[in-house]
Amino acid sequence: MESAGFSCPFTTANVAVVTDEDGRGMRLLTGEMNPGMIYTTEMIVELCRRLGIFEGLVGATDADRGRAQRSAFGKLLARYTHRQVKDVWFIIAGSGHGKRFHVLRSEDYARLHGPHGPTPRSSNNDEIPMG
Repeated sequence: MESAGFSCPFTTANVAVVTDEDGRGMRLLTGEMNPGMIYTTEMIVELCRRLGIFEGLVGATDADRGRAQRSAFGKLLARYTHRQVKDVWFIIAGSGHGKRFHVLRSEDYARLHGPHGPTPRSSNNDEIPMG
C-alpha cells in the first residue's frame, strides 16, 4: 500500500494533535479572560486574534470570516461551555446575536450550579456573578 502512495494502515493515527490544539487555544483564551467580565462574540474574536489562536476560524480581519468559519468557531466554543479549563469554567449564555461569554472561578461556579454542574434549566439562563 505504501508503494502506491497510501500511508501504512497499521500506524496509529495522530488524532490527539487536533484536539490538543483546540485545548491549548482554549487554555490561552480562558487564561486571558477576566472572571466577572462579559464578552461579546466580537470581543472573543479579537482576543483570539491578539493571542494568535484559532487563526483559521477567526481570520486576520472580519472579511476573512465566512459563514463556515463563524459556524465552526461557534461549534468549537460550544464544546467547551460548562467545562473547566485550567482554574476557571467557560460559560456561554444566551443564543444567536445575544450570545455572551464569560469565565467563572470554581467557587462561583459551584455556588451557582452545585457540585454536580448545571441543571438543564440553568444552562440556558446563567446568572453571571460580578466579582
